[in-house]
Amino acid sequence: MTDAADAYWLWKDQQRTGPFKIQKLYRMAKRGEIDNHTPFWSERRQKWLPLLHLLCDMYPDRDRLDQMRDVGIKRVKVIGSGLDDCDACRKLTGQLYATENAPQLPPKDCTCTPWCRCTIAATEWEFKEP
Repeated sequence: MTDAADAYWLWKDQQRTGPFKIQKLYRMAKRGEIDNHTPFWSERRQKWLPLLHLLCDMYPDRDRLDQMRDVGIKRVKVIGSGLDDCDACRKLTGQLYATENAPQLPPKDCTCTPWCRCTIAATEWEFKEP
């Protein structure tokens, strides 16, 4: 049996199926069996979410803008995967933003399959005394 920490349940064909490891989900998406709208069960959030949000669920600190602001980071950059990013993600990739104006990831119009792979990285900061 797979560990709950590295396997996910899907809502597919009107029923709960799984658990599936990430590699299996990726293969299922490539075969067209699932897409970025297929719901998965988020143990962390205790609700069904579209598969598009899987990486955000797996790595909740991946978009940590509040923490970046708290330590004095002034600007951030959106980084795409460089692989099969959708148009919405490609438009954001490489763009610089003030931390208070950074876009929410995944973007609303993201169509990446099976999930959005964009992240935000710090580009400028000022040290704040504790």
